[in-house]
Amino acid sequence: MPRPQSPSSSSRKTLTRYRLLLAAFLLFASTAQQYNVPFKHAAAVGGCGTPSATIKYWWVTDTGNITQDFGVTTWTDEQAALDLVQTTDSKEPTLSSSYLNGLDAVLFDGTADFMSTTSFTELSAPTTIFGIFKATTSNSSDGFMDGIASGKRRLIYNTGGVFMGFSGGNGNSGYTWDNAAHYFVWVFGDPEHEVYIDGSLTGSDSGSGNDGMTGVSLGAWYDQSNHSGVAWIEYGVVEGVISSGDRADMHTYLACRSGI
Repeated sequence: MPRPQSPSSSSRKTLTRYRLLLAAFLLFASTAQQYNVPFKHAAAVGGCGTPSATIKYWWVTDTGNITQDFGVTTWTDEQAALDLVQTTDSKEPTLSSSYLNGLDAVLFDGTADFMSTTSFTELSAPTTIFGIFKATTSNSSDGFMDGIASGKRRLIYNTGGVFMGFSGGNGNSGYTWDNAAHYFVWVFGDPEHEVYIDGSLTGSDSGSGNDGMTGVSLGAWYDQSNHSGVAWIEYGVVEGVISSGDRADMHTYLACRSGI
């Protein structure tokens, strides 16, 4: 019986190449899976660290927690799995990839689009909100965000050509309305409101009131009126007044994320 032939040199080289390619593929798959992690770690992967403040609710666009059909139907928060929802096709915002500094954005058209929470544990005053956004319209009373019920509001809107906050009383931001991207930390204190835009204190009002908070609506007022054209990249809620140290840390984080 003839003896089995040993693999040729070329066959051995081909086999070695296949093994190397398989090893490279497995290494890539393993490395890619490392990015599918909770947001507090994903931010660090992106090089921006993690804010030191205790965040109650936190919506971001870069962790896969956005569901689309006709448009964006569900945007899930990273802390408590709380959904912003819109199920009517004509009112669904759209998702734009790499809109700002490599981050996606949820785009509201200023005509009909909005999203709101359907369940929410009421937060007592005071609270702090933060985020990254860009106005795309400049109509009077355009509402970037609000609560979901009259008397329980966190409204940011355009009045008199400035960004204005409302929660039982107006808190003037002192910042002229524009269509540039901004990051912000907005303290709805009791009674003082403080507004920080792009890391600077732009306005405060010691005479403003402060309501509780029962939900979140993005792209319109609580009653789905006064829609705004706005791109939301990130939005979050801190229960209570953020400390000065946590606020400074938040500014650093948001500046890194937004590239502003």
